[in-house]
Amino acid sequence: MQVLLLPLPYGGVHLAAWNFEFPTALEGVLWKVSGILIASIFLAWAAFTAISRRLKFPGVWDRVVGVLVMLCSIVCRLYIVAEAFASLRAVPIGVYSTPAWIQMIPHV
Repeated sequence: MQVLLLPLPYGGVHLAAWNFEFPTALEGVLWKVSGILIASIFLAWAAFTAISRRLKFPGVWDRVVGVLVMLCSIVCRLYIVAEAFASLRAVPIGVYSTPAWIQMIPHV
């Protein structure tokens, strides 16, 4: 059960960028959806599995849902990595400014 909690911090770290600027509104929404799915999909899958075992559903449904959960997780993780690099095409102008305090550090 503890393994199912590992995606929570990974999704949570990416959800910390909730109010960040993205090149398009769609990319921002996809980032948020991916972060939410990564953080919660394995817990939802565990709940589905527990309920289906109580209701005596066939084991095939557990496997089908498990494969769908894994595929969804992989797609969401790939999107977050790809978007992290794709967002570099439209960064705010402030990232290019040099802080004033950096000029006070002697460089050897």
